[in-house]
Amino acid sequence: MLKSAIILVGLGLIAASGPASAQSVGTPVWTCTQADIDMVNARGMKMSDPAKKAAHTQSMTMAKEMMAKNDLKGCTVHLDESWKNSSDPKN
Repeated sequence: MLKSAIILVGLGLIAASGPASAQSVGTPVWTCTQADIDMVNARGMKMSDPAKKAAHTQSMTMAKEMMAKNDLKGCTVHLDESWKNSSDPKN
């Protein structure tokens, strides 16, 4: 019984730490504040590829619209999209 409880607690800790460690690598966790908008926008503005920059601008416009509507999920989706599209600022 005690052995089963210890195993279940251990598995619970592993499961609980999994998503957090996956989130810490790559894309930041967005809260859709003005600071988030500014950070993603600054990164995207460094791109030189016109098509990628246009996609970035469109995503940022949508993120700002969702933020104005207090739609956190919609805002974070567009911030993620913009962040991933601007992963290489040299492009």
